[in-house]
Amino acid sequence: MNKTKHLGLNVTDMSKDGNEKFNFDKDLGYNFNTLDEQTLTHRNITNCILEIPQDINLDLSNGVLTLLAGSKVYVPNGLNANGEKIFEEFIIDKDFIFPNANANGTYFLYINKNYHYRISDYNYSGDTPPTINETYAIWYDTAQNLIKATNDNGANWAPNTWALPLCLATVTEANKAYDTINQVFNGYGYIGSALFELPGVKGLIVDGVNDDGSLKTVIKTTTKVSLDYVVGPRSNAGISNLNDTLEGALWLGEFDNHPNANAIGSPRYLNTKTNSIQLYKSTSEGWVTQNGFLQVLESLKVDTAGKILSMTPKKPFRAVDYNDYQAKITELETRITALETAITALNA
Repeated sequence: MNKTKHLGLNVTDMSKDGNEKFNFDKDLGYNFNTLDEQTLTHRNITNCILEIPQDINLDLSNGVLTLLAGSKVYVPNGLNANGEKIFEEFIIDKDFIFPNANANGTYFLYINKNYHYRISDYNYSGDTPPTINETYAIWYDTAQNLIKATNDNGANWAPNTWALPLCLATVTEANKAYDTINQVFNGYGYIGSALFELPGVKGLIVDGVNDDGSLKTVIKTTTKVSLDYVVGPRSNAGISNLNDTLEGALWLGEFDNHPNANAIGSPRYLNTKTNSIQLYKSTSEGWVTQNGFLQVLESLKVDTAGKILSMTPKKPFRAVDYNDYQAKITELETRITALETAITALNA
């Protein structure tokens, strides 16, 4: 085979190789190296999500909210003999229309394997039943790994194969129809203080740098449901090893050196020189490398009681055109200069 600078191989003159066995460096190496040098690859990007499966498919039309057939949900289904949580995959085999709510508000929507539904604005999690004043509520019993519902102010909590919540949706007062879908829990979601990560999330985990300075990364895809029970209010983002560990974390950002920090909230940041996530453990230990993780949540707001108020997953990686990026920076710098000039004039 002849080497070529174009994608593909010239195989018209096999005599050049004689009867030699296939050799990667000789037969494909030039093409591979050329493509690797000229293409944005995992040697250039890191600490990012590549794919989030869109398992939950909802349609909102004229106030009618429909969970479409083919959607996939996960049902907490107790514990196995080793005390490990079981999550059962359940495929929706027919379109399901959610009936209108009784009042306006923003609700978590649930469905179970019998196609019963719940629309709940009171949602809890924990290993003991919550004390509530509401007639209707949902509680994720994390000790038994079951989602339970009450119709009597928490006197009784009944499990009924409820799946993890599907989404947040807002209902209007005028006709009690659905107005907006605020958030669909594909890939990541929450209930009470429990944060969950679903199978199928694919990402690039930071793993140091190569000798030539390019980035080392590990590609992983989640294969099971992972949970974290968030302690607030300091958690403002989230990291994962895309295997079995999901953590609400105090995320500081990306720096080429250690930023000023203290151990409150176990802060973390991405060191751009070493391509590693750093964790500040204590005053005596300082910063330590936390291998095998990436940032998966852009933001995570938690109240003082540890209840999650909102969560925003990072979007899958998208390259930005440098010209567009530079134009925005230039525009921002121009506005800052104008503002500084105006402030100086006012002070004068």
